Formats: sequence, C-alpha cells, structure tokens
Amino acid sequence: MSELVPPKQAAKLQNALLDYLTTTFALSDADAQRALDEFLRDPDEGIFKGPYLRTRMPFAPAPGHSADTLTWMPEGFTPYVHQATAFARLNSALGRPQPTLVTTGTGSGKTEAFLLPILDHVIRARRDGVTGIKGLILYPMNALANDQAQRLADRITSDARLAEVTAAIYTGEEVATHTVVSKDGLITDRIVIRDDAPDILLTNYKMLDQLLLRHEDQRIWQQSAESLQYLVLDEFHTYDGAQGTDVAMLLRRLGLALKSYWPERGSTADTHTTEEWNRPLGKITPVGTSATLGTTPDISETVPTPATDANTANQSPSPERSGDMAAFATMVFGESFDASCVVTELRKTIDEWAGDAQKRLWDREIEPRTINALIVNDLVNTVAHGSSDEACATLLTSLYEGAEGLTDRDDLVLLAKGHPFIRQFLEATTEAVHVRDLADRLLPGTAHESDPRVTFLLELLGALGHLRALPDRDMPSTETHLWIRELSRIDRDVSTATHFRWSDDGTPMNQGTDDGTEPEVDALPAVYCRRCGRSGWGVQLASTGNNLSEKNDSIRRTHAAHDGRFRALLSAPREGASAVDTGVATASLRWFDTVNKYLDHRIPDPDSPEYRDGVRLPVLTQVGNDADEDAKNDVCPSCGARDAIRFQGAATATLLSVCLSTLFGSDDLDEKKALVFTDSVQDAAHRAGFISSRSHVLTLRTILCDAISDEDTTIPQLIQGVLDQAGDDPFKRYRLLPTELAEQKYFRDFWRTALKGKVPKVPKKTLSQVRDRVTFDAILELGLQSRYGRTLEQTGSVCVNVDAGTPAQMAAIGRKALGHSEDDLIGTLAGLTDDQVVSWVRGILERIRIQGGINHPWLHTYLEDDGARWHLWGGRKEPGMPAFPYTRPAPAFPRVGGQQVKHTQLDNVTDGQTWYARWTGRVLGVSASHGARLVKSLLECLHRGGVLEATTTQAQATVYAIPNERIVVRATRDEELRDSTILLRCDLCQAVHPGSPTTVRQLTDAPCLNGNCSGRLTPRADGTGQLLSYFLQHRRPAPHRRPRAHLDAHGQTTAEVRG
Repeated sequence: MSELVPPKQAAKLQNALLDYLTTTFALSDADAQRALDEFLRDPDEGIFKGPYLRTRMPFAPAPGHSADTLTWMPEGFTPYVHQATAFARLNSALGRPQPTLVTTGTGSGKTEAFLLPILDHVIRARRDGVTGIKGLILYPMNALANDQAQRLADRITSDARLAEVTAAIYTGEEVATHTVVSKDGLITDRIVIRDDAPDILLTNYKMLDQLLLRHEDQRIWQQSAESLQYLVLDEFHTYDGAQGTDVAMLLRRLGLALKSYWPERGSTADTHTTEEWNRPLGKITPVGTSATLGTTPDISETVPTPATDANTANQSPSPERSGDMAAFATMVFGESFDASCVVTELRKTIDEWAGDAQKRLWDREIEPRTINALIVNDLVNTVAHGSSDEACATLLTSLYEGAEGLTDRDDLVLLAKGHPFIRQFLEATTEAVHVRDLADRLLPGTAHESDPRVTFLLELLGALGHLRALPDRDMPSTETHLWIRELSRIDRDVSTATHFRWSDDGTPMNQGTDDGTEPEVDALPAVYCRRCGRSGWGVQLASTGNNLSEKNDSIRRTHAAHDGRFRALLSAPREGASAVDTGVATASLRWFDTVNKYLDHRIPDPDSPEYRDGVRLPVLTQVGNDADEDAKNDVCPSCGARDAIRFQGAATATLLSVCLSTLFGSDDLDEKKALVFTDSVQDAAHRAGFISSRSHVLTLRTILCDAISDEDTTIPQLIQGVLDQAGDDPFKRYRLLPTELAEQKYFRDFWRTALKGKVPKVPKKTLSQVRDRVTFDAILELGLQSRYGRTLEQTGSVCVNVDAGTPAQMAAIGRKALGHSEDDLIGTLAGLTDDQVVSWVRGILERIRIQGGINHPWLHTYLEDDGARWHLWGGRKEPGMPAFPYTRPAPAFPRVGGQQVKHTQLDNVTDGQTWYARWTGRVLGVSASHGARLVKSLLECLHRGGVLEATTTQAQATVYAIPNERIVVRATRDEELRDSTILLRCDLCQAVHPGSPTTVRQLTDAPCLNGNCSGRLTPRADGTGQLLSYFLQHRRPAPHRRPRAHLDAHGQTTAEVRG
C-alpha cells in the first residue's frame, strides 16, 4: 500500500536539499565548500528548523443515539461528537438549519459534517417535489473542489438511496463533459446545469460571480429561488482581508438575485417572513468549515512539559477565540453568529484510547521493556531497512519481551496502546516539540551527530503514523513539521578562514558589538561564480578611487541596480602566494585591505604583519577600462564568463521545486498531489511557472539519461532513441514537452492522439516540431547549460565529446592551421609536439561547445544576423523555441572578420582580448595577437575538415558552429569516476572541468580553460573527493515524475502528476 511516512519524507527532503545546494554551488575551493556544507547543516543556525513532532489523540465518537438526528445516514457510519453536533444544528427536519462553523482539525470529517445533512435534506426535498439547487458549496481551490467532487460522486453512486440525487461541479476548467452523475464524476455539462439545476452545486467564488452575471445562467437562480437551503464556504479562513470583503459582497448579491424571483414583498403571494427578507441570504443557512480557525494557540505561546495533561491538550479553542470566529462569520455572511454556532472538536484522552491494553498484554505474558538512551541504538538497528509494515512491526515488538513474531494489525495497535514509553511520548507531543528537545526530555543522554535517540523517536512516530494509515483509524494522528529557511542574504567572514553567516543574524560590518568594541571578524555578502565555482565577497566601491564604500548594507541593492560600483572579490590564496613568491601578479589580482577598506594592486612584503596576519587578502576582481561594464554584466574575474556572478543562496521557489521533485520522485507514493499556498496571486503565478519549468528540466534529464547507452551516441541518434522510448504512451510523450507547449495547438496532437487507444497518426509537421524542440533542449543540456548546476555532465551521469576524428587527424588539422603563420612564428611553432597541437584543437572545440556553439535550424536566422538577440527573444518565429531574454546567457558562436556590429552575442575571435586569442597564446607560447590569427586559421581548417559548419552573415563575417551530429555522448562508468579519468582540475584556481576520457587525456597539462587563470589542468584527484563521492552516489538521476503545476482561479498553486 502506498503511504507517506512524514518523518522519513522529512529526512529525504533534508538530504535532497543539501545535495542540491552543495552540488549546485560546487565551489572550487575545498575549504569554502566544506564551510558551506557545515553552515547549511548546522542544527541551530542552518537552513532547517526541526523536525518538530506533534501527535493528536483520535476524535471522540458520538453516543449511539446522537446519530438518529438524520433520517438518512451512510451504512455503518459512526459520527464523531463534533459531527453529531453539526448534524443536530443542520438538520432541516427540525426547522430552519442553524448557522454553523465547523472548526475541527484535519482528518476530522468536516466535509461529512455538512454534506450528510445536505444529502438528508435533498432526499426529503425531492420526495416533496422541490426542484432547484438545495446546497451550494464554494471551495477556495479547484483542486479541492475536484477532489471533493469525486468523493461525492462515489458516495452518490454507491448508495441506492441517493440514486435520484443530482450534483454538478463548475470551476471554469476544461474537463470531460458529463450529463449525469456517475462513478466518472459529477455533472459538468453547462446546458444540463442551466436547464435542470442540480440538487448540489460545487464551484468557487469566481465562477459564482460569473453565474450571477451571465444572462443565460439566470435560469439556475430562478429555479433555486425557493429551494436553496445551504451555502457552504469550505476552508473559511482563506476568505480574509480583501478577498473576504469580495466574498461578503458576492454573497449579498446572491441573496438579492434569489429574492428577485420571490413574490413582491407584502403581496398576497408572499409567504416569506420578515427575518427572511431582512437577512442578506434570505432563507439560506450559511455554513463555514476550517481546520485553521479551530486550532490551538500558537506553538510559541505554549511550552509543553512531560506532565502536560492529555485532556488539556485536546480542549477546544477558548471562548474568546470562538467569539472572534463568530464575529468574522457575521461580517462575511451578514447573519448573526455567536459562540454557540462554532462546532469544535472533542478528542479521546490517552486513558480512553488505551483502555485495558496493559492488562491484556500482561494476560498474554507480554511485558514492556524499559526504554532508555542506552538501548535505543539496538532498537534503531533493528528497523534500519525494510518496508513500513516491517519497520512498524519490528519496532513495536522490540519494545516488549514476549512479543516476537506479532504482525497482525490489532496486535500492533495493542502494543502501541500498552507501552508506558509510548504514553510518555504522546503526552510530550501534544504540542509541537523539536525532536532533539524531545530526545533530551524522554531519553536523557549525550547528544552527538546521527543521534540514535532522535532516529528512534522518528521511527516511533513513523510506526504510529503507519498504523493510523491502515483502516479503522482509532490511532493518534501524527504530524512532522520541517521548517526550511530561504537561503538568502548570506555573508562570508572577511578572513583567511572561511565561515558563512546569515546577514541579519551576525554583527554587520563597521558596527560595534554590545560592549562598544569592534567585532573580531567582519562579514560581507557571499558571492560565487556559477560557471567556475570561485567564491568570495561582494563589495561596493566608493565614488572615486579604490576605496570601498562605508555603506555595506546597500551592496545587494547596488548589484540589483546594475551599478558599476559593485565589485566581486573572489578569494585567490594560490594566486596571491604565487605573486608573493615570484613578484609577478595576474592583471586581475588585487589585495583587499580588510582594515582600511581599499583595494591595492601592490604585492605586499611576505614578512609584513598585514600579510602574515591575513589583514591583506589576495582577491580577483574586475579591473581595467571595462571594469564597470564587466561588473554590471556579472563577468567573472576568474573565468571571464558573463552573467556568472551570483550572491550565494537559493530562493524559496527553487527550494520548493526541489522539495516537490523529491516527493514526486518517491517510489513510496502512488497518489502524488501537492497544494502550495502562497501570499498573493502574483506570487502563486510565479511559483506555478517556476515549478513547472524546473520540473520539466529534471524530467528531461531523466529521459535523456535513460536513452543514453554505454556506447557513443550522437545527438540525432539520442533524440531518435528518446522518441522511440516514448512510443505510443501519451504520458511519456506528454512529458517530453514543457507544460506550456504541450497544450499548444502546434504540439497537442503529439500526445493527445495516443489517448484514443489507436496507433497515433501524428502530423509530420507536429512530429518535426517536437523533434526540433527536444533536440534544442538536448543541445542546451550538453552545451550552453552543461556547466551550470546539476546537469548530466556536472553530476557525472554522462561524458560529452566533440568528435573531431582521431588524434592524428586532429594534429594534422592543427598543423595545417599553424602552417599559415607568419615567418616570425615558424621557429616557435616548429617545436610544438603533436600532443600540444591536439590540446589546442581540443580546447577550442570544448570552448565552442560550452559556449553553446552547436548548430540547430532555429539558430540560422540568429547567426545570419550576426547574433542579434532579437531573434532569440521577441523575434522568435519558430513555435516552441525558448526565449533568451537579456537575463539569460545566449548561445555564443565564434565569429571571424566582417563589419563591426553592435550588441552581438557572438565571440569575435580576431580580437586579441578574447578568450580564443589569449588561450591560444598560452597553449602555443605566442602572444595573444598572434593567437587571434592562429585560431582564425584553425577555425577555417576545422570547417574544411568537416568538423565545423560555417555561415556567412549579413555583415560579411563568418560564423562557425559544431554540427549536432558531431556531439557524442555516452554514459560514464564507475571506474572512470574512481580513477578521475573524466575530471580535470586546475592546479591554481581549483576549477573542475568534466569531460570524456579522450578530452581529459588531450587537455592534461594544458592551460586552464578559465580565461584569466594561469594554472594548468591536471587529472589528479587531489581535493576532488567530495565531487567524486557525489558522482558515485548520483551517477544517474533518480526516476522523476513531473508535477504539472498550474495556477487556479484564486491564486493558489496546484501541482499534480499529469499522466
């Protein structure tokens, strides 16, 4: 059976988020990576608070006679006390139903509390010949309405006494048309709803507004003017603020609409009372439900103790809170509510729940073991592996002597009821309590990492939750609360030792401590390069010179405003040590004086106290005439990548998408639905779009990885394999496309035709567009985006290579290009070995690939127009082509010659300052200006050799691209990861460069691929243990089922599996 075990899911979410964050940032400095990991995991100051545990006792059943208040009741149904109370108030057989607020906890049967009286009333009204709507139920979210609609359909169709009851749902969504109630769902046909108003209508307040406005829908209210008896607002607490005012006005309009069909007031035909005319809703009885309004006071207001009385924990809200709820309901419904209208819950006490369990166990010679900190480790080891059934049975039987082998559910429930420690556990968790505090309270002992006491308590909660998930839920409900802090506004200590802190928790820079002294260590916003992994600090320059601004609280605002005074200072201890030793520094190296707050270009004396004590820190930063422009464009001072500098952190939307992906990828759950509550419609729209986009990326990576074999595969072969794997399965076809495309007319036929159960005949144009889109996504994954985040290449799932022939063929192409050099270079180039020439060719091809220079038909116009971004953004003509706004890196192809153009996204390789020219100069031992001419010759030779394609632009330039059939990909092997044959690391900047074994061999000892680094690439595994360990654990992405996220009519985000 599929079930969610909250403690285990909380642990999975923690591990998934930590894995995601540490591998996404992948800082090149091992000390910085270690410090970040410690910061995230810190139990007190990290991103997680919790888990907090809480248990609630089962609801108290009503006495047998209380169920007699309704003439109809589902067979075998035993109401809770609060349900029986609601039945008594809402029973129309006793007169006009009374206004009611059902404010009981989750899982308490609030729906049954109002739905059964409505069905009872419908049966009686239909018997009397009453037509029209009798019950109108408003839901705040379409997902809730759809879920309850299916439950109502199941109830109506499974009970012969409800055979004549009609019910419909109208939420504004496009759904299958139903003209009658069946097991497939409620009535959805608009014409049927208008012509013969259903007994019960489920909708939302937006659609109710439409039903009141549209002329063709007025027949519904004409039929229901006298019949509408119940109006239910489910999740009543959501209608607060401005939305509460809107709903209040809407309900008054509903009342006026119904009264407009009444006989004229005071006429002989008028049978309505003065109270009915005066009440805004007329004859209607208002009903509200909420689990939130009825909860106990805030956790922070209560400090639970072991001696907390279980009876106290299960009390209803105070009269004051009930009065507040009643006043709120009075305002919304326009009818007087008082505290007596509020139906609250009553739960069993622990004694009532446990009964004589201890005696029954003694009679069977089953004796409880004493549980303490010394034996919990053994208990935890017994349940380390196995299913939920096995773990539950093993744990509970291990708490006793003589209970071995018991697996029957009734026996396990008896064991749970009879153990003194479980009683203490339930008493201690009547209010949410942190699991570590709970461990100290119930199992005093020494806390340490991977505390078995904590593990035991989480397993115990999971066992109790498992029993509750089984039929006959006379078990305490279990809750696990895990709070996750948004990873934002992180500062890094300004020192040689790396430590991170929250900017709003630490002592800000230039401010004294409580005793008036300066803090020992200052901190500045933490930044990193998302391309090469270098990390450091973000600062703001003063108006003039190299001094830093004293306004450090505005650094983030300065960066957000794209102010050229922002600077990224990347920690450069190795470059600094080399400069001190040799007296020669790279152009971007500066010395950050942490006391006087300025940047100095002078190399310090190695014996100076400032250098020895770490007062002057070596950093890389933007320098030169273009420094301000580079700072605005977030150019990395180390690798030179544009749009690469980021503040350390991850937004809530990112963390949310990781959590949902983890839950949806779990094999433990079959039914996968998630509701995400946000503060506003705008926020919900952003969340929905972000979740949908991010989940598609993860899904696509899984699909690509599944289609990649151990043999070399070109991109066209890979895409054909992807389409073959999808076959005729509509779900597999659907998930190949982003959600926003799957519903478009150009792509809809690709997956919808498969739903008809026939061999799909997809139009050739549609199939071609799908192939082009999946190919484009694969090109981005293996090219432009391959070095950003958790890509297939970065996580070691695949290795990618540009097929340029054998090393001998590559050397021949390179030698041919070198043969075009000037006479003054002949002597220098003649001494190059074939390995050096091959390194040059390989490095140039790798650069083109990771810059996104892989050809695709959708990019032809972009290339012909010299890289004008318009063709990738507002001027896109191909349906399905993703947008590349200015905030997103665009594919950059090498460009040679032609007229100078502005705003090009291409790389002009003939400029001596480009990466191509400078890296060629370093690898061949020539100047950058000579390197520019040599790489121009190489590109032409690669084109003639069929390795590259060439396009002539409107400005008469030549743009080179890698044909997608030249990109070769295959799955990595474990021995390649262990032997570090697919990783290169720079011996200076420590940046990691993944590649195929061929690429690694050919680039070993070559200059670092980061543009401003003078280091060399080495395949040695020094310092890569953490990355290799991650590779071995995550060689293949976990199976991922994509959540389909959409924004419903009221601003909530619903994520659900589409399949």
